[in-house]
Amino acid sequence: MLFYRVLAKPYLERPPEIPPDQYYRDTGVDFVRKAIATAERKAQAAGVNAQFYQGDVSKLEFLDPPFDLALDIGCFHSLTADRRPAYISGLARLLRPGGLFLCYAFKPEAPVRGIEVEEMVRLFGDEFETVKVEHGEGTPSAWYMFQRK
Repeated sequence: MLFYRVLAKPYLERPPEIPPDQYYRDTGVDFVRKAIATAERKAQAAGVNAQFYQGDVSKLEFLDPPFDLALDIGCFHSLTADRRPAYISGLARLLRPGGLFLCYAFKPEAPVRGIEVEEMVRLFGDEFETVKVEHGEGTPSAWYMFQRK
C-alpha cells in the first residue's frame, strides 16, 4: 500500500490551550481506495481533523497551499521516472518556504523498485535543501529530510 500524507499546521508546536482537532489540518492522498477508507476510519477513531483524497500524487493541483510538512512513506521510489518531475513540482508548490518533506524510499538493491541516494538528492535539489539522509537497516532504504528553499 502506498500512502502520501501532507500535514499542515500553522505552527510546529501546538499551544496547549488549542485542542488537536482544531489545530491540525491533515490531508492525505493515495491512489488506492482501500487505503483511503482505512485512513478515514483511523482518523475518525483518533479524533483527527483530516481530509483524504483518492488521486495521483503526481497531479496535486486540486490541493491548496501552504503546508508545513509533507510525509511520503514508500511512494516516490515507485513512480516511473517520467512522473517524478510533476511530483516534485507539485510538492514544491504545496510546501511553504522552510517547510519540511520527509521521505522513506527503497534503494535499487531492495526487492522492489528503488532509487539511489545521489539521485534523490539531485532530483529534489532545485527546490529543496537536503537536511539529512539516514540509511535504513535491513531492507536497503533511506529516510530523507528535505527543506523547501
